[in-house]
Amino acid sequence: SEGTTTPTFTITIPDNDLAPTGSSSGTFPVGVSSGAINQTPFDARLLSQRAQFVYRANELTAAGVNPGNITSLQIFSQLKLSTRPFSNFSIKMAHTNLNYLVDGSATVIGGMTTVYSSASYPTVVGWNNFTLSTPFAWDGINNLAIEFCFNNVTADAGNGADQVRTFLDGGTAGQGSTVFQNGINCAQAFSSITFFGSGRKPIIQLGNVVVGTSIETIAGSNTSVHIESGSSDYFYSNNNRLLMRLTGINAPLGCVATSLD
Repeated sequence: SEGTTTPTFTITIPDNDLAPTGSSSGTFPVGVSSGAINQTPFDARLLSQRAQFVYRANELTAAGVNPGNITSLQIFSQLKLSTRPFSNFSIKMAHTNLNYLVDGSATVIGGMTTVYSSASYPTVVGWNNFTLSTPFAWDGINNLAIEFCFNNVTADAGNGADQVRTFLDGGTAGQGSTVFQNGINCAQAFSSITFFGSGRKPIIQLGNVVVGTSIETIAGSNTSVHIESGSSDYFYSNNNRLLMRLTGINAPLGCVATSLD
């Protein structure tokens, strides 16, 4: 029978004449600490766990993160009670348009990219710093989903769970930015989840590197741009490098072809 809802298909058309940028790098804190959790992502009592968190684009932008490569991730442990390292430990990242993983219903993120892995990771008190083996290219538009998972092979009821500092992102009691399931590893699908309300999630720090705009230097490189009256456009070559900028246009020029001598 015919469905009762209409599917939504979103098409995003990015600007093709973005202003050039300079190079930059830094480490940026996301979230102001407000309480702690010990259920995730570092509970050494467990056989295994898979957990996901979502950070909104406006949170990253407010922290100073720019579109570009995320090169490191730090998460703060205020109290270390684990006495064994976390085996088969990995971190994944992905873009998502979800503001919450739980909001009326629960959604988990698939198709994530592994950005860090370790056969055995021992946590530390303070900032646990993960230098990403595969930097994640954040587009500055979508939200950032992060997954932690481990497989300790055996459970250990006599071990402990580290306390991780968190913050509330303004969500309601029924909105969750953190979800996790005990007893599954990265290769296993979620079948049920636990979440924290009010958008509680770990405070983090992100290492961010932005590569400045490349200037075209190869003779013969070219492009064509449609120019209207009032346009003020940057021209990027067929090599995706900056060629020129055309400003002060007081009449429609149509398609303008440009080539580097």
